[in-house]
Amino acid sequence: MSNRWEVVRDSFQLCHYGAPMPSVRRVALCMEYPITQWGGVEVLVKELVAGLASDFNLCLVSRDAPESLEASGFSRHVIAHFPWDSEAPYRLQAGRLAEWLRDERVDLVHFHLGGTYAFRTRSWSQSPIPIVARTGIPCIATNHGAFSLFDFCAPRRSTAFRLLMLPLAWAGRARTLAALRSEITVSDNDCANMRRWYPPFKSRFQRIYHSQLTGDEPASAARDNTIFCLGTIGPRKGQTFLVRAFALIAERFPDWTLHIAGRKDAGSREVEEIERIIAAHGLRDRIRLLGAISPDEAAERLRTCGVFAMPSLAEGLGLSLQEALVLGAPAVASNVGGIRDMIIPGQTGLLARAGSPEELASAMALLLGSESLREALGRAARERILALRMNRSAMLEEHRKLYTSILQPDALSCVNH
Repeated sequence: MSNRWEVVRDSFQLCHYGAPMPSVRRVALCMEYPITQWGGVEVLVKELVAGLASDFNLCLVSRDAPESLEASGFSRHVIAHFPWDSEAPYRLQAGRLAEWLRDERVDLVHFHLGGTYAFRTRSWSQSPIPIVARTGIPCIATNHGAFSLFDFCAPRRSTAFRLLMLPLAWAGRARTLAALRSEITVSDNDCANMRRWYPPFKSRFQRIYHSQLTGDEPASAARDNTIFCLGTIGPRKGQTFLVRAFALIAERFPDWTLHIAGRKDAGSREVEEIERIIAAHGLRDRIRLLGAISPDEAAERLRTCGVFAMPSLAEGLGLSLQEALVLGAPAVASNVGGIRDMIIPGQTGLLARAGSPEELASAMALLLGSESLREALGRAARERILALRMNRSAMLEEHRKLYTSILQPDALSCVNH
């Protein structure tokens, strides 16, 4: 273990960038992923870094090499960077992180969790959050996906094993919650889940919608006969169920095509399974796998698609769905997670049972068969997103308020620099 740690320590470089603003509090944003990726966690952290850099001296903890961070342009928004390596021994790295945060005189640490048990919060001893909190620096977290109380182990594990291990995982997560001043969830659904799963800490949970939207995106009137799906192609996003659903109705709607965009999730076999389904049903000219596309191309497709589909098996909120709805796209999605914050069945979109190609096919058939229904749902969906204040400005303001509420003199008196 020590040899592995020496390799990790020597292979990365702690970096300092622009001079800090005098008399301005220092906030560290921490994530396990590279900020240069395009997942939901990375997108939110990018928006916070860019949007709050004029209010706070920001430090970044992420899985980025210095050269990639500088090439991305985000180094200009932060004063220092700590390279986190998820493959390194967590307890040792957490201790090093705590020392770095103290040396940098950080006043508040904001951890971003890709799920309920990210950053090893299932572990009693490995999560960096309690270790950092012991230095006296206040900590908060954002849970980007309260998908399941059993997410501490792989789904292939037996029910007996999961039930046996649940008390240990729950205790580890509870220890993390005890070390936090607040935990943000990204949907009402997730907030309710966390309060139900961890009732002793229910007062610490709050919901802040995350968003890239400006709030004044114009609705699109011109739409084609394309069903569009955007998201990382992997097990959780459910694209194979969407392809099976389209195969069930393709003959009835010969003028419609299905386009799926997104990078392939490392290690997943969903692309191969989708290709097999396409070949088996002779739909090579009706279903297109676009791969990773640029943000500009994604935005254009969201503006012009006839139907947007999100067949996820689990979803924290769903940024691509949010963007599609504000542009007035009629949508069909799975009845899971934060999707239910945005889609009221039959009013702002259609929902289907997650993992059911038959239900998804029925919902899509309703949309494809009625232009008037598509138009009505699209208008109502846009109004729903605007009414919920799902926009970047509201998100940044909520974070400013939260940070400021913690960064008061009485809240900082115990910090030991």
